[in-house]
Amino acid sequence: MFFKGVEKMECPLCGESMNGRGSKYYCDKCDLYYRVKFICEKCGNEPEEISSCGAVNYFCDTCKELKSRKQMKKEFIKE
Repeated sequence: MFFKGVEKMECPLCGESMNGRGSKYYCDKCDLYYRVKFICEKCGNEPEEISSCGAVNYFCDTCKELKSRKQMKKEFIKE
């Protein structure tokens, strides 16, 4: 079931859909929690998270650009 504010992302181990929000995700199949680290696709630095009215965007201080999650590379860290 899809709830408002919940995003789907693929598990890096099994490829199944994970449920989560922001930078925290959970894989039911692997029974693992992940923190997602977003990385600027241009310079490789970690941008600053900017959230307002439920929307989350990122600002890369190096590139001086506003970024969306879809644009950036993702690094999954097990918790």
